[in-house]
Amino acid sequence: MPADAHDHEHDHAHLPTDEDAAWPEWRGDDKLSDLLGDFLAPYSQLAEDEQSYRNLLRIGIAAWNLALFPPDQHPALLDELVSPERLAVAEAARAEMRALLEALVARKREKFAAEQRYIVDFDLRQGPEGFQLAVASTLPQTRRG
Repeated sequence: MPADAHDHEHDHAHLPTDEDAAWPEWRGDDKLSDLLGDFLAPYSQLAEDEQSYRNLLRIGIAAWNLALFPPDQHPALLDELVSPERLAVAEAARAEMRALLEALVARKREKFAAEQRYIVDFDLRQGPEGFQLAVASTLPQTRRG
């Protein structure tokens, strides 16, 4: 059996079932790439070119995922994200970054709270009508009991 055939078999074991799709937290009709675009829309003016859009996506994904953690963990996680070891910029720039992350976390929790998937990767390509964004995420969480 070819190596990639085994990988595909393994992937199918993790596909959502009808039972998974029944939970309201997972709106299977919403592509996460579209939701991420909507999430970042108010900040799109910060992206003047492809590289700055990639940077905005990285910041947005960090905030999206951070918002999925319990709120009491946010301060410590924000401290880590904007620490001098991770972000080698002036203190004022780190403070601006923290403020942007806090605003994005609040936006995620307020407007996109139902979506509980973590974003693990993205792919951005230039298409004929602009950027094409694809997002890889964790599977929706299900509640069984």
